[in-house]
Amino acid sequence: MDDDACFSSLSHEQAIGLSIISQSGLISSVAVVAFLICVLRNYIRNIRHPPPGGWKLIRTHVEAYMLSLLLANLLQGIGTVLSMKWAMEQKTYCSSYCTAQGVLQQMGQTGATMSTLVITINTFSTVFFRAEPPRWVWVSIVSGIWSFLGVMAGISTLRSDRSFYGPTPFC
Repeated sequence: MDDDACFSSLSHEQAIGLSIISQSGLISSVAVVAFLICVLRNYIRNIRHPPPGGWKLIRTHVEAYMLSLLLANLLQGIGTVLSMKWAMEQKTYCSSYCTAQGVLQQMGQTGATMSTLVITINTFSTVFFRAEPPRWVWVSIVSGIWSFLGVMAGISTLRSDRSFYGPTPFC
């Protein structure tokens, strides 16, 4: 890429807006992490003192879909928080930092979208057909989502001819 395509200067107003967006990403990430800490705390408690009748971390397809959605939202939030660097410098440019941010945001946004779609389809099939998928189906679906995200991120970052993630005014 030439130097002009790899550099974008931010106005004062854009930098302020980007810092507000970054703060929103931080709040979102902290909320997801706090929730995941509560889940982890309950998991550890149930390992130490198992409830009667057995216990698993993920018992149903809904829990698997929601965990997938939360992890995708966490990736997206972290990618958004990384924009604070650009707001502070009031410019964006090609770098490994920009690439890492692009990977996180692309995986987070695509993962959240795919997880939401799966939750929507599941809700429809449960309400109208009273269908609950067997374990192998929902494990395959969640595994497929994250495998797709890994392949998508891998292909986009391993391109050797040029940078796939370039800076925009908001990287």
